[in-house]
Amino acid sequence: MWLASLRSAAVAALFALAGEAMAQDACPKPGQVRLPLSEAFVSLALNLENDYAGVSGLSKDAPLDQRVARLLADASGAERDASLLALLHWQTTGTLPLFGVTMHRAAPLFDTHLALLDRQELTEAARAMRDARAAFPVWNVPAKARYAQWSDGKGRTYRAVDVPLRAASARFAAQRPALITRAEQLAAQDKGFEARLRADLAGKSDFDRFSYLARVVMACLPKTDDAAQRDAAFGALPQALRDAVVAQVFIWEAGNGSAHQYFYNSSGEDAPRFLALLKRLGLETQAAEFAAAMALLGGEYPLNTQDRRARMAALSEAENDALAQPTWIMDTDDFYDALFGHLKAAEYWPE
Repeated sequence: MWLASLRSAAVAALFALAGEAMAQDACPKPGQVRLPLSEAFVSLALNLENDYAGVSGLSKDAPLDQRVARLLADASGAERDASLLALLHWQTTGTLPLFGVTMHRAAPLFDTHLALLDRQELTEAARAMRDARAAFPVWNVPAKARYAQWSDGKGRTYRAVDVPLRAASARFAAQRPALITRAEQLAAQDKGFEARLRADLAGKSDFDRFSYLARVVMACLPKTDDAAQRDAAFGALPQALRDAVVAQVFIWEAGNGSAHQYFYNSSGEDAPRFLALLKRLGLETQAAEFAAAMALLGGEYPLNTQDRRARMAALSEAENDALAQPTWIMDTDDFYDALFGHLKAAEYWPE
């Protein structure tokens, strides 16, 4: 069963990022994968969130709205609004899109984002944000205090806030593609800004291109709770596209919490596929070490996640350490060279 019940935060984030990478049912075709301008907006959003050095006169602890305003102070109107739309799009990635802008780090930008949506006549997205704001009994308090109105911080959420907040988030999520569409339209109005975006796009690393391809494949799979339907759709993909997803999930899990986490989470259901990929790529050393880790879980590798966890609980400390050993696979150039070469040969490489 292909990743039927992912529970890892890392992989959940990966699927959330798939978001609007490509319309569902539009799976990549050989020779037709192109990096869209929206990928440059991701870089732009990250720079706005994390550029401390470029904000003169402000400390790194200054509220995000002050830093972003300073960074965009000299931008044209089109560049400013396109940049803010890109930032809002990025900050609302996830299963509860309006969490960050109401109760977390992005909350200082709430009013800025709302004014932006009004200015750009993105009415439905603005309405969803207003409904999210209305879900809190007391709004004009710090973000931490708003969080306390939603949750006790110990896993319990308060329905009076949680239900309308989730409803507003679901409506906002449906409007997120319109944010990037509008940002692209604005970029076309400022040729200098658009040229910088396209230069960033052309300079994307091979890893960025691979990550984009994996997200596109994930986005084209059916969004359903029917495991059989998901498995059938995944199995119908060309081998190279299945390989891209299988490899990316290992990279995300291992990078987030080691290969031990990969085996512990439901991603470990796909370990036989990842082993087969390593062998087909001719990575004998990696394949041997990964197979040795799988063997620690029994002669017949347990595909069922709960069975794997039960066996892992019975392992010694040294054996659990050995399960984490294959993490190094994701840090070697020969793994990426072989994987990327494989995808290029199959003509799925994003250009």
